[in-house]
Amino acid sequence: MIGVDTNVLIRYFTEDSPHQTLLARKLIEDDQRELIFVSLVAVTELVWVLRSNYGFARIQIAKILEDMLNTKGFQVQNEDEVSYATEELRQGNHDFADVLLGALGAWKDCETTYTFDAQAARLPEFRRVPGY
Repeated sequence: MIGVDTNVLIRYFTEDSPHQTLLARKLIEDDQRELIFVSLVAVTELVWVLRSNYGFARIQIAKILEDMLNTKGFQVQNEDEVSYATEELRQGNHDFADVLLGALGAWKDCETTYTFDAQAARLPEFRRVPGY
């Protein structure tokens, strides 16, 4: 198994640099390798970069994440929580990072995740900080 940095995923999914895209493809599509580990940090950065630097729409980003989740060569950390956050992203209901943060708290059996963010507080896994 190998891990990949966000920039490798960006090149692979956006194809914005011919040379680096070719190298990323060779690395990711190598039939000799069993798995490519994608950390939560890389997933979250991928969403942020695609949205803010490339202007991808939520639905486009959700499609990329779904492709990654459904490709057997990728092993995405906390796959179920990423899948849940991806579906929320697809539906356009909430911010990907907020949903993922709440889902990870639930995964670790947190009774809640406190926030000052009014939007995040609408998610079932969150509550506003008392007194705010």
